[in-house]
Amino acid sequence: LLLLLLMGQTVASEDHDELLRLIEEFTLAVNRSEAADAEIIANVPPHFTRVLAAQPPAASVLLAAQETLRGVAQLRSMITKDMLLVREQVTLAEVEAHASSWLYRLWSAVLDALRQRKLLDAALPIGATPLQLACSLALFSCADDLLAAGADACAVQDTLHMSPAHLAGRQCQTTLANRLMSTCGHDVRDALNRTVLDLMTANGCERAMTGLLSPHTPALEHRADSGGWRVPPRLHSSVCTLAVEQFSQLNASRLLSYISSGTPFLLKGVQFLNHSAVLARFSRAQLLHDFADVDVRASAIPYGDMFGRHSGLVTIAEFLSYMDTQAAEGPETDVDPYYVFDPFFIAEHMPQVQIPPPFPTLWQNQSHVFQFILGPHNTGSPFHFHSDAVNFLAFGSKMWWLTSPATSVYSCRHPTQHALPGATVTHSCLQQAGEVVFVPQLWGHATLNVGEAVGFAVELDHAACRSQEGCPGFSL
Repeated sequence: LLLLLLMGQTVASEDHDELLRLIEEFTLAVNRSEAADAEIIANVPPHFTRVLAAQPPAASVLLAAQETLRGVAQLRSMITKDMLLVREQVTLAEVEAHASSWLYRLWSAVLDALRQRKLLDAALPIGATPLQLACSLALFSCADDLLAAGADACAVQDTLHMSPAHLAGRQCQTTLANRLMSTCGHDVRDALNRTVLDLMTANGCERAMTGLLSPHTPALEHRADSGGWRVPPRLHSSVCTLAVEQFSQLNASRLLSYISSGTPFLLKGVQFLNHSAVLARFSRAQLLHDFADVDVRASAIPYGDMFGRHSGLVTIAEFLSYMDTQAAEGPETDVDPYYVFDPFFIAEHMPQVQIPPPFPTLWQNQSHVFQFILGPHNTGSPFHFHSDAVNFLAFGSKMWWLTSPATSVYSCRHPTQHALPGATVTHSCLQQAGEVVFVPQLWGHATLNVGEAVGFAVELDHAACRSQEGCPGFSL
């Protein structure tokens, strides 16, 4: 702001704040979808347009563009939950189309301002062009709008020089990636010397497996290293189509390569600081000793109450007793066994648990959410998608199925009931105790516990990253 004043421009800081307030107000109003908000929905876009027409500083227009795109992405998660109340499954493409149309007037005003101010290829505060951010967030209708408005398909502003084609290609969005490559060339490379095809190959964009996700029914046992949980025999090798890394050999530059390319991978041999002490907290005996009377949320699927499924609070002691009953009677007695997926337990009762290394090297200054996970055999998560996440398994085994963002679905069906008509599974992998699975943003994934399993997931809160300075490890 000071720099602009020194350049002789008259700047009203309230314009900057007003734009953000209007975006947030309008997005919240649409999210709530209440009749009382109809007046806000009707009046905010004209007011918003008037503020933009008042020629606020370029920085305000760029921030408005960034937050509107992020508003569409955030609205997408709200719409997903609403759609799943009346449908069992929706695709990412369907949700994105609804979100874009609901905020269309807001987005149109921003697009006009970018075009009129010749800012279509300028750097947003997050450190990317509007087209780069739209492709990164899988807002492909917004990307089409930007290209139609005259955005440069090849312009880059981020430090890794990932072109819009790279960002579309890493999500297996082949139609848009090919369209962008036809303009910029097939050999365009990022700062890590990777072509678009390199990222598509690394992410298994050509791999496809269809069918029904089947549960595993191994003989379960108490092993000396199982933390007191009933687990299957440990496999010395397992089928996993994900890239596999050893903790001792994964350096920061290679980790950055995975995260920037949006490539899921399995990390073996993870070692925390005070590793044995961290693991001990997740043993059955220690959980029962330390947290017997602590409430956790359980449901047949994570956050079942959001999708019309029964969900409730139980104590750790009550849930462990339920798991004992499950083991004694057999999983067939409960078609949809209950599963603990709690967003408060780790933060409130295990503050010493940290993001699994080496991810803190990139995520330590960013907002994130810990999820505590505990379940008997044959429990798991339906297909869903969210921001970047790491998933640490303390004890047990967990089967994973992943789909690229181009074919992601969000479902409320238990994974053992989930068929994939017309969809594809890009990767499958059996995660074992002590291993971490990295799932990039918008990659669809379903999980199924093989035996009893306990651990935690950490989701990165991209919504908290408004600038490069605020989130130095943020990658598009």
